[in-house]
Amino acid sequence: MTWTLTEGVVDSLRDYLRANFDTKCAALNVEYDDGIELDPIFDKGDEAGATWHVGEKTLESLQQFPVGFVLGGPVSIGFWNDTQVDAGHEITVAVIVSDQDYEVLRRKLYRTQRAIWECLVDAHFNASLGAFKMLGSPVLDVTPVLTRGSIGLGEASVKVRAVNQETRV
Repeated sequence: MTWTLTEGVVDSLRDYLRANFDTKCAALNVEYDDGIELDPIFDKGDEAGATWHVGEKTLESLQQFPVGFVLGGPVSIGFWNDTQVDAGHEITVAVIVSDQDYEVLRRKLYRTQRAIWECLVDAHFNASLGAFKMLGSPVLDVTPVLTRGSIGLGEASVKVRAVNQETRV
C-alpha cells in the first residue's frame, strides 16, 4: 500500500460531500423556511447536473450551478518513518452558487458556507474518514458577487487545517 497524502484526503472529503451535502442543504431549507432554497449539487457524471471537482475549472467551462470544489493546499509532515506519516493539510471546500437576485444570492452564500462547515464538522467525527481530523481555526469566506449575463455568481468557502495519519505496509 502506498501513501495518498493530499490526494487521499481530497478524494475522501469529495466522496463524503457527494453523499452528505445535499441532505445538509435540504435540512437548512426546512430550518430557514423563508422561500430561499439551496439547490442540490448533483453528481451524475456525464449527465446534466453540477458536480464536485478536485481541481480548478474555468468559469466558462461550468454549465450549471451550484458546483463544488475540494482543493488541497500546502502539506506539512509532522512525523514520518518507513511505514507511517502524519501529515497536516490545508484544504479548501468551496461552492459556487447563482441567482438573479443579488440579495437572495448573498443569503444563499451564507447558508452554503454554513452547510459546508457543518458537513466538515460531521466529517471530523465520522469514523469512515479514518484518521482525518480538523485542527485550529477554520476560515469561512464568501466572494463578492460576479455577473455572468443576467445571473449573479458567488463562492462560499471554508478553509481548514486537517491532519491525517497514514500507514503503509
